[in-house]
Amino acid sequence: MQLSQGLRITLLAVLGGLIFAVLFSWAAIMGLRGQGGAVGQVALTVSMFPELVQRAGLEAHARISGEDDYLYVSVPRAREDMTGFAPLPSEAGETLDRFVFSGEAAAADRGWRLFAGAFAMSDGVVNGAVLVDPDFTIRRIWRLSEAALGEGVQEDNRTVVHGLQMAPNGDLLVLFDSGMSLQRVDACGGTVWIDRGRYHHTVSEVQDDGTIWALRYFVDDPADYEPTAEAFVQLDSETGAILREITVAEIAEANPYLALFHTQARDMAIDGSNAMAFEANWETDPFHFNDVEPLPASIADAFPGFEAGDLLVSARTLNTVFVLDPDTLEVKWHLTAATHRQHDPDWQADGTITIYDNRMGRGPSRIVSVDPATGALATLVDGAAQDFYSRVRGRQQITPRGDIAVVSPMQARAFEISDGARSLEFYNLGPEESDRNLVLTEFLFIPEAQFDLEDSSCDSR
Repeated sequence: MQLSQGLRITLLAVLGGLIFAVLFSWAAIMGLRGQGGAVGQVALTVSMFPELVQRAGLEAHARISGEDDYLYVSVPRAREDMTGFAPLPSEAGETLDRFVFSGEAAAADRGWRLFAGAFAMSDGVVNGAVLVDPDFTIRRIWRLSEAALGEGVQEDNRTVVHGLQMAPNGDLLVLFDSGMSLQRVDACGGTVWIDRGRYHHTVSEVQDDGTIWALRYFVDDPADYEPTAEAFVQLDSETGAILREITVAEIAEANPYLALFHTQARDMAIDGSNAMAFEANWETDPFHFNDVEPLPASIADAFPGFEAGDLLVSARTLNTVFVLDPDTLEVKWHLTAATHRQHDPDWQADGTITIYDNRMGRGPSRIVSVDPATGALATLVDGAAQDFYSRVRGRQQITPRGDIAVVSPMQARAFEISDGARSLEFYNLGPEESDRNLVLTEFLFIPEAQFDLEDSSCDSR
């Protein structure tokens, strides 16, 4: 049977289209892997066109609606009925009418509460921190930014506080999502010190020796990112001076038979050479470290096999929490696949480790505890029972009385669990004209006796 010329042209066109689709897909994949040169990058960009159009649409809507100033620090408004919630009274010189509270204050552990995120203030949406006293009155508000760094930093409305601690004298240790610094600010928001660098996610409590630990990428330009150059950094909390740096490359070298740190690397030695050298392309964001906390000497006896100062680390991409000896770089223990995209593992006085298990895309989040000696895992906060889910970010804390303080950033929400029931709840609402809420990234409980507002002033140093 002889095909007509029109049919032959149609078949050739279909065949050509299929070949083009295969070649285009292959080029896009090569671009995603960082290969294929300019052709691969063009194909990757074109393949992302629908996502780029959607993003442009969101940008355009934000500009037209006036929400552009806080689009990147806002989250969906999941709850509309705020019956029973009211603003906290304020003695900080400014009221926060959109930061609201509900609950039985008398049922909660007595202490100070420190929040951070983006807040609707009198002059618009502002990155900041809010200190609430044991009687649930706002006593201090900090406006936080990286403006003092000058050029090369994100605009304030394109970043948000993500990493917060309070020093013993009431100063704050602060860093930002997409930021370029770790900084210490005093009680009135004045700069004590700034270390410029790509710090991210977290800063530890000030230790007995006056040091802190943080996470840092040692490149200024994200295009120069090298996964194994990610580092755990120890600093002097008084001066900001870097005392020690530990890179992933050093940890991997010190643990040659632990394959954990190469699970996100694709072997590229495909030429049959049986090469001994490691040649690989890394997946995007292969570790996503989001916490590092040293074991306090005061509770080290509760953790056989660990020593005071050992580092508790969370690697989100690896679904892994591990303990690292900062001197020998030995990975002493790790827990993999028991949590999913987790954050904020904490040492506890009873010898357990508590973890914020985000469970990204797998149902409600939860707070769990694990006994590193036995591997026994227990759920402390059931997300289904508390309507609790934060796809990213998050912090949890056990108060001295045993209550559980939780912040759910993607719900603009914080809450406390006392005797198994929710005793307190906070929401960070967006401006009245918005249909979105403002992200609440940090929530710290500070025991009442640990902090004295009168001793915490701009002149207290």
